[in-house]
Amino acid sequence: MSSIKRIAVLPLETLTQDEYAGEKIRRIVMSELLARGVDVIEPGEVTSFLRTLQKPLYRLEKKDIRDLGEKLEVGAVMLGSVEAYKMTSGLTVPYPEVSVNLRLVETSSGNIIWSAVSTSRGASFWTRHFGTEGLSLSETARRVVKDAVDTLLLSDKTNL
Repeated sequence: MSSIKRIAVLPLETLTQDEYAGEKIRRIVMSELLARGVDVIEPGEVTSFLRTLQKPLYRLEKKDIRDLGEKLEVGAVMLGSVEAYKMTSGLTVPYPEVSVNLRLVETSSGNIIWSAVSTSRGASFWTRHFGTEGLSLSETARRVVKDAVDTLLLSDKTNL
């Protein structure tokens, strides 16, 4: 398979109470990819193209993915969902809970070539037992996304 040079990160489906969680995680995903030298297309171009389709993201078909790849000149699109993005009450202090599900779809074939689910582990031992300050929600989100992207860049399939 040829190397993927550019990626479009689509808006992420939000399955949480925080209606902006998908966009928050999307920005972190783009930052992580850019920090590792991956060429990421401007999100405004993605949004503009998606408006022309006039259908929700969950109804995208292989043909739509191929069209997006041709129009935006990207080799792959990243999509997925945010399944948890909240502060959870612990015994002594609240702790962040973040879970993301990401997929990379090759635009030439419309096939999923990588997938990862990454979830925060909840409160640490020290936070649970001694009430020490843990990571913030945004720091936890960055760590969860970083863990997911690490698996992408270690994958032989994508050749990023």
